[in-house]
This record gives sequence, C-alpha cells and structure tokens, in this order.
Amino acid sequence: ASIIRLNALKFAVSESNEVMIVGDLLPSIPGREYWNCNGMLLPAGFEFEAPVVASFLPGKLNRERDLLIVFNTTGKWYKIDLNFFIPATRSAIRMTKMNVEE
Repeated sequence: ASIIRLNALKFAVSESNEVMIVGDLLPSIPGREYWNCNGMLLPAGFEFEAPVVASFLPGKLNRERDLLIVFNTTGKWYKIDLNFFIPATRSAIRMTKMNVEE
C-alpha cells in the first residue's frame, strides 16, 4: 500500500493474532467489515433496533472515551483500549509480522 493510504490507518493485534484495522480507505483484504456508530463498531449491515440506544450506549460503556467498543453479529461486545492501536507504517507492520511469526 502507498504511504498516503497507510497514513490514514491504525491497527491492533490481539493475543490470538487477529488484526483490527481502522481508518479511511481500508485495504481490500479478507475479513469482517464494521461501521462506526457513535464511537462503537457494528458489523456491516447491522444497527440497533431502537436508534436511541446508539446515542446513550457509548456514554454507558465508554465514559472515558478511551476504548473502542466492538459488537459482533450476536449482540455480544468487547472493548479494545485505544492505546493498543498504532499507526500503520511499513516498519510497524514488518515488526508486528516478525513478532507474530516467533
């Protein structure tokens, strides 16, 4: 990917080596797609039954606004500390790949 496209991205890697990429102009790689709903990520094509839920839920689940709340297709959710996301530079991607392969 070009440097311009990488500059708009951040990524985090879980203990199970799953990668979450956030930003604009996401690369076309296999994976699940999410959309940002008031600071929460919902699976593409999903939304809350009652739209008012999307307005108050972020304040309940993420008062400090230091987390990314991610919902799955069954309604379960988990949180990722925003500090776990790093800029998607070529060197960061290479270093992460080397650490995962060890």
